[in-house]
Amino acid sequence: MCIPVLVVSLALIAVFALLAQSPEFVLRRQAVERERVRMERFEHRVTTGVLQWGAIFTGRTVLAAARSVYVRKHLVMEVLVVPSSSDGVAVNPAMLQLRVNGEQQPRLPQSPELVSSFIRGAGDVIVPRLQAGVGMGDRKVTWDSGPRPGARFPGDPRTPRPSRRERDEGIPKQDPLEADAAFVAGQAFRGGQIYGPASGYLYFSGDLDLRKITKLELLIFADGEQAPPAVLRLK
Repeated sequence: MCIPVLVVSLALIAVFALLAQSPEFVLRRQAVERERVRMERFEHRVTTGVLQWGAIFTGRTVLAAARSVYVRKHLVMEVLVVPSSSDGVAVNPAMLQLRVNGEQQPRLPQSPELVSSFIRGAGDVIVPRLQAGVGMGDRKVTWDSGPRPGARFPGDPRTPRPSRRERDEGIPKQDPLEADAAFVAGQAFRGGQIYGPASGYLYFSGDLDLRKITKLELLIFADGEQAPPAVLRLK
């Protein structure tokens, strides 16, 4: 009786050992570890009912997936929401307001689309550019040494190669401001029905010197506007 039981036990151990080395199991374990590390970053936390909240003030920077984007004229806050059960809890970003230096009127989060529009509008800002050209006023002089020789036969090694500018002109380029705007909108915290830990960025209007912020509080109105908010002191 003991030998069959021992054989079955060894077989189960072998099966679990194989599963532990399977790519699916390894990827799942790595995802759990990344989630644990991500949640531990939020040192400032507060609990309201069935939700635990965390927040990190990142100044004006959105940082995710080894990429960072600077958001002009906005204060950036990374938030974390952890429900105590998996039944699903409705969360609205409007529950969160930011109070700077004890101001009487807290700041509401702005929509990611509005923030993205500000980023796209940064292209209207005058930026120093270096342009090469010869001429007077708007007129430019183009130096042309004559027609470029063509290929004498297919594969002619003497055929001049196209310039880098000529090669790049046929390649569509992505607008960097458009890419930044899409990134900021994609990393935003939008709320909704939360069934597990959820995080993202909130953007608050704030065209002020970050060095002059001496007190920073995140107000959480999880029980409605009539009830006193939970206060998460960040600075």
